[in-house]
Amino acid sequence: MIEGDVAVVVAVGKILGILGVILSILFPEHRIWPPPCKDSWQFWVTWTVLTIGTMGVLAIGILDWRSIGFQCSYLNTYRRD
Repeated sequence: MIEGDVAVVVAVGKILGILGVILSILFPEHRIWPPPCKDSWQFWVTWTVLTIGTMGVLAIGILDWRSIGFQCSYLNTYRRD
C-alpha cells in the first residue's frame, strides 16, 4: 500500500502547513509564514512542508492513476496495446 503511505505523508504535511498558518495568525511574534528571511528556520520549515505536500499530491496522482475505473474515450484514443 504505497498509496496509503504517501497519502499519510501528504495529509501530515498539509495539516502542519495549515497549523503553521493558524499559529502565525494567532501568535504574530512567533510567525512561521511569511518567513523573516531565507536563512531562518521558518523559511526551511515552510518550504519543506510545502514541497512534501506538493510532491506527495503528484505522487498520489501517479500511483493512483485509473484506480476508480473511470475510462475516458479520449484517453484511450492514442493508446496502442
